[in-house]
Amino acid sequence: MKQIELCTNTENVLTLKRQIEEVFKNIAEFVDKNCVNAEAINDRLMGSLSVANEILDKELIASINEEFACSKFERI
Repeated sequence: MKQIELCTNTENVLTLKRQIEEVFKNIAEFVDKNCVNAEAINDRLMGSLSVANEILDKELIASINEEFACSKFERI
């Protein structure tokens, strides 16, 4: 099986995506349990998560493209 080695920046972006999703999940659970207007708050949280994911997705694509360009596809 062929594997692609990830550069450090790509790994960091993937880690950040996982971490931010976990943080938002924990906040949403807290809000659900403790806030009267939880639905409105969670809607805003999900909007913020979407923005954060868009930014991280752009960074992820840029990092992967840079890695491929530098490797000349030798590691595929």
